[in-house]
Amino acid sequence: MIFAVTGGTGFIGRSLVKRLEALGHEVRLVVRRDRSGSKTIVLPQNGGELDPASFADIDGVINLAGESIGQGRWTPERKAQLVASRVGVTGQLARALAKAQEQGARIPKVWINASGTGYYGVHRDKVFTEADGVGQGFLADLCLRWEAGARQNENLGLRVVILRFGVVLAPGGGALAQMAIPFKIGVGGSIGSGRQWMSWIHRDDLITMIERAISDEQMVGAYNACSPQPVTMEQMMNALGKAIGTPSWTRLPAFVARIALGEMADEMLLEGQRCVPERYLALGGQFRYPDVAEALRQIYR
Repeated sequence: MIFAVTGGTGFIGRSLVKRLEALGHEVRLVVRRDRSGSKTIVLPQNGGELDPASFADIDGVINLAGESIGQGRWTPERKAQLVASRVGVTGQLARALAKAQEQGARIPKVWINASGTGYYGVHRDKVFTEADGVGQGFLADLCLRWEAGARQNENLGLRVVILRFGVVLAPGGGALAQMAIPFKIGVGGSIGSGRQWMSWIHRDDLITMIERAISDEQMVGAYNACSPQPVTMEQMMNALGKAIGTPSWTRLPAFVARIALGEMADEMLLEGQRCVPERYLALGGQFRYPDVAEALRQIYR
């Protein structure tokens, strides 16, 4: 099969592309600038219209595009960038597919779209499944709009799968790289109470879930892409400290995090959401690393 992949050079996308190519698929990276020597689909700047012919021989779209949520304060300008890199890009692709269909061209059969557990908002106790509705806050609104853009493709006859990512754990980047920095200088620990829930997934399990979404026609709609065993921040940090070999012993007060990060501190660090992949488990989905301690040992072995 031939796949168009946005975000294919990112923390998750690099591993996904490598896996797809190992399985014999061809990948066309959707990029902002043409990459010499590689097959790409160049996305016009500033929301310009994409040539519908770009998808002439594409079998599936995997949309992972999006600037990092956790880098920098959420200023109005930063929020606009986060929205444009997700909602804007998704809209560009969807409009091109709609035009291609209007012109009688062959279009892809499946669209797999990233989203986040931030869709549910934050809560200290509730267990969220895919049956729960959208929450409140910037992340919830962003995910809602992002998913709505992807769901437009259902009107074209595509099978749309939305994966709501938890915190993705893997070596070489992502949130884990930031969490590990204090441990490497001996001051690792929790932020705030430590009792806030973290929904997470090992990158290998996420790639497996994407693979299944490609081939399993039963997968339609939204799925929580997270381990069936969510943990509190304190549990996460204790497991991380053991994996690295440095104890988790400090605690950053909540007010310090709020001063440093503003709105982002509450939505991403001080509160949380406890999500389980109910729909994926119902399909018989399995996880190689359901336990966070085991996942971190594998990463830092």
